[in-house]
Amino acid sequence: MIKFRYFIVLVVLCLGLSLTSCIDDVDFEQGESFIFYQNNTVSLIHFEVNDQDFTNPVNNGYISDVTRLNFLDDGFIQENLVALELYIEYNNTFSQDFNTTLTFLSEEDEVKYPFSFIVDGSPDGSIEQTIHIEQVPVNMLDSIRQSIKLQVEIELIDNGLPVEGGLSLRSKADFILEIGGESTGE
Repeated sequence: MIKFRYFIVLVVLCLGLSLTSCIDDVDFEQGESFIFYQNNTVSLIHFEVNDQDFTNPVNNGYISDVTRLNFLDDGFIQENLVALELYIEYNNTFSQDFNTTLTFLSEEDEVKYPFSFIVDGSPDGSIEQTIHIEQVPVNMLDSIRQSIKLQVEIELIDNGLPVEGGLSLRSKADFILEIGGESTGE
């Protein structure tokens, strides 16, 4: 019976100590300055073209396409975008190289952020993969925020060989949003 009383006293003492603490120094305003970063990925453009797309008299070795990027029209993304990286992957079975230019455009088709690179040709008709990763500099993010379209231009570089093969493009954007603190406009 005495052991049971010691146990009861011990339980009451532990509960009493656990329910009392120093709470007068807790700063509940710290939550307003809390900032976290959210990583996001969105698919941008994908297509496949073949030799007929480059050899017809209308295109004459050049093709172009414009895609609307609706995610850039979101006010929350506009306000909180802090980093953007583009992943561009071409698979080429043509023997020719290609000049490719990707250009972010405003609603009025003003050039905001262009970048170019070479897509390597295939030496033997097998798939030659070209991967380009474009890290948009922080000082150019305002140009991206002013964009709503992405134009892709592809120009065949003639090497004297027959124009035969296929070319595919896949791309995505990885972007980081800063959420919390003063960045959300609160």
